[in-house]
Amino acid sequence: MPGKSLEDYFASTGFYDLLPVAKSIMRELGFGQEEALEAICKV
Repeated sequence: MPGKSLEDYFASTGFYDLLPVAKSIMRELGFGQEEALEAICKV
């Protein structure tokens, strides 16, 4: 997803306040930003 970021996704969906939680979970699980965006899109 070139040009897109987790910040863009969370801001566009209105869940920007959950971004710190999402980043924390990503770090704990060892996921990169692209992997996290892919997982979010599949849900």
